[in-house]
Amino acid sequence: MNSGNLDTKFQSAYKRGYSTETTLLKVLHDTLHAADGKQPTSLVLLDLSAVFNTIDHEHLLSRLDFRFGINGAALQRLNTYLIGKLQSVLVDGVSSPVSSLQFGVPPPLKNDGDNNEKEKKEADNAVIKQHFRSNEVESRKIPSCDQYGS
Repeated sequence: MNSGNLDTKFQSAYKRGYSTETTLLKVLHDTLHAADGKQPTSLVLLDLSAVFNTIDHEHLLSRLDFRFGINGAALQRLNTYLIGKLQSVLVDGVSSPVSSLQFGVPPPLKNDGDNNEKEKKEADNAVIKQHFRSNEVESRKIPSCDQYGS
């Protein structure tokens, strides 16, 4: 995370002492704080665990850019996540040949003996939230994804 410059202030996956629970506590705290200030909250919860499993990566990135306007740091982060991944399977000490992964993404490598599957599930989820004054409800848009990818 640090060497790839992927660590963000509120990143919970792959960080010791952080988890889905810490993410939920942060969302709950911020939402309650906004409610105390009479500010509505817009909340988008994304589960990305299977979203990339069947679509061609280049096609997906192209559509995200040209059709949905996702570009800059957010698109680059998705590009890094999808493109150039290699995969090999180890069974009973014997490795399969390394092959390029055209669809789907491999799970992250284990580190420090942590539960690999738990880490992958936490990394595949995203939270986007925004608080605003009640008189702004109808005119407010969710900001560019670039704000969440850097």
